[in-house]
Amino acid sequence: MKRTLILGNLLLALVIGALAYGVWQRNRASVVYERQVLTHKPVVKPYSVAIPPPPAAATPQTYAAQTVQHFLFTPDRNPNVIVKPSAPPPEPVMPPLPAAYGEMFFGDPIILLATSAGVQHGYRVGEMVGEFKLVDFDEDKVTFLWRDKSVERSLTDLMKVQVQKVEKTGTVLSGSRTPNAGTVGSGSSEPNPATQGQPGQQVSPTLRACIASDNSPAGTVSSDGFTKKLVPTMFGSQCSWVK
Repeated sequence: MKRTLILGNLLLALVIGALAYGVWQRNRASVVYERQVLTHKPVVKPYSVAIPPPPAAATPQTYAAQTVQHFLFTPDRNPNVIVKPSAPPPEPVMPPLPAAYGEMFFGDPIILLATSAGVQHGYRVGEMVGEFKLVDFDEDKVTFLWRDKSVERSLTDLMKVQVQKVEKTGTVLSGSRTPNAGTVGSGSSEPNPATQGQPGQQVSPTLRACIASDNSPAGTVSSDGFTKKLVPTMFGSQCSWVK
């Protein structure tokens, strides 16, 4: 009996020793792990942060749409705002055409024109006459370009522009030269009462020359229905009777 008790005590001592050794091993391993964790700094990985785009700027249309949408008592509660288009700008008005005073075709062809300022100047094809670009001209017609629009007028119409200026100012110029008919005479001739206010030689069915001694003013109407026109040029005054 005594022997059995001794063996049981020895066995119990061995079990207690094994348990104690196991606890010591676990404690030692935990201490080593704790040192490893505390001595190593954590590695921080960089992360890309997406920055959201800035909010859209508030417009009057957006503000009105949100206000109407949240206002329960408005009859037009609708998020779709109808914006009325603005009226188009008015079409620009074409300025007055330049007045013509004659043409010269010897050498480099030029045409004598004057803008609203009233200063005569010789122009060649391609040059600017005020707001107009001179595109082409001949003995019958003149072509301009204004704001990409082609403007064509007869030479007679452009010469009437400065004839009207002469008639408004009441200026009567002596000495005349009929268009396409050459010089008839000068104002130094003695006036003949029989030729006053009467046209001279016929140039065309609607055009007659002037008599040198005729001193009647521009705008005089003859008995056969011709009207006297005076056109000042660089060579003197051009006189003609037009029907």
